[in-house]
Amino acid sequence: MKKWIGYLAVGMTCFIIGTTLPSRQSSDRSQQAGLEVNRTSNSAQKRPKQDTPRIESFAIGTGNQLSGEEHLLNQLATIDPSIYERIQHQTKANALCTMLEELCRVNPAEAARLLANADDATLATSKTALYLQLAQQWSLTDPNAAYAWINTQKENISPTIMNGSLAYIAANMAMTTPTKAIELLGSISDKSIHEMTRSEIANTWVVNDHEGAFKWLESLSQTDIPNDTLNRYYASMMKTFISVDPFKAAQLVEQLDAFDLQKNLSAHVAAKLSQVNLQGAFNWVNSLSNEESRLAGIREIVHMQQSSHPEEVVNFLLTQPKFTAQTQHLLIKAFETLAFNDDAYAIDLLERLPKSAQPDIAESVTYGLLSKDERFAMEWINSQPPGQILDGAAGVMVLERIESDPLGAIEWANKITDQTRRNKLLRDLSAYARPEDLPAIQQSINRSNLSPIQRTLIDELILDRLRDTYASYVTP
Repeated sequence: MKKWIGYLAVGMTCFIIGTTLPSRQSSDRSQQAGLEVNRTSNSAQKRPKQDTPRIESFAIGTGNQLSGEEHLLNQLATIDPSIYERIQHQTKANALCTMLEELCRVNPAEAARLLANADDATLATSKTALYLQLAQQWSLTDPNAAYAWINTQKENISPTIMNGSLAYIAANMAMTTPTKAIELLGSISDKSIHEMTRSEIANTWVVNDHEGAFKWLESLSQTDIPNDTLNRYYASMMKTFISVDPFKAAQLVEQLDAFDLQKNLSAHVAAKLSQVNLQGAFNWVNSLSNEESRLAGIREIVHMQQSSHPEEVVNFLLTQPKFTAQTQHLLIKAFETLAFNDDAYAIDLLERLPKSAQPDIAESVTYGLLSKDERFAMEWINSQPPGQILDGAAGVMVLERIESDPLGAIEWANKITDQTRRNKLLRDLSAYARPEDLPAIQQSINRSNLSPIQRTLIDELILDRLRDTYASYVTP
């Protein structure tokens, strides 16, 4: 069941119970009591009826007349001795509430009977909260019985508790009889709870009977429900169905006429398919006629699989009809992992890429090689002739050496033939190097083959940093 029902229960229960119940025993004592149950429950259940534990301690001062609370506890001792053992040392109010909470879970029918006879003065408003808890627990095992019971309690509980109880029952009923759950919706008067419950039913229904669920959704188009709401239902149901049967869901998504909806769902289908059948996911996204949907699916596959299956991802992207800027961007992370896993193959593919893509992808390959074997990475970089690959690889070395070896970083920068890339890296070096290294950096950069404009920009950057760093040492 989705989180909203949990929030509903927490909100209602905290509001009603929080201000009325006395403090419970500490967690340590609860754990101790729980351990005691494990040791005694088996023997307790085997006792003859006349030996069932009693609660004389509660009857002190009352003579032979048992109170309502004591009578209920005596009944509990007969129904479920293990629960009685856990609560017999608590105060009356706590004992009664704990008794009913536990019984809601293990024997809801008996909980309903005892709740009807419970002392209103002792339970106070906690009694109505217990109705909600009982509806929740009972509907998990027998939603029809829970519904029959809650229908007899309209005079005993508030509309808020009634609506919350019906929401639980309807949502759980949808697991077996969704059409009956839909009918039950009419009994929920709160519009917000009604809407959330209907959405929950739809998502539960589509798991077990997607054809019936979508046919029901189609019937809603004849009502006054807005199209935006119907589209939201459909998207939510499809995302649920994708996790159940991605192959059938893929067929439904590719038939959609609404491109925005198809684009959104294509990413979800592609992600799930790639976990089940990666090649099947590649084939499916390539078959989509809507380019935006196709690209959305490709992006999701790459995101999901680039770390675990870099070779397959790289090969797939390189077989795309056009090598676009997006293809290049998607290759970056996959190439880094591929270089770590199979350096020879990654280097071979890098050399066959379009020249415009080589610097950025060379950065990825360099990072992958450095992570795997720094010595081999340095040998490979130093073996590169001036050009696009060396530009990308040397750029990585500049960034890697900014703090540890700034003068060495400048030497790497001087190997870059792309002036725009080199100038940017030298500015980054001047901006992020340690202040104590700035004078030496300035001298080294002034000996570099920079244009007068670039040299002036970097000089000003270094001087500004030096002023800011040492201003506190200058005497006014």
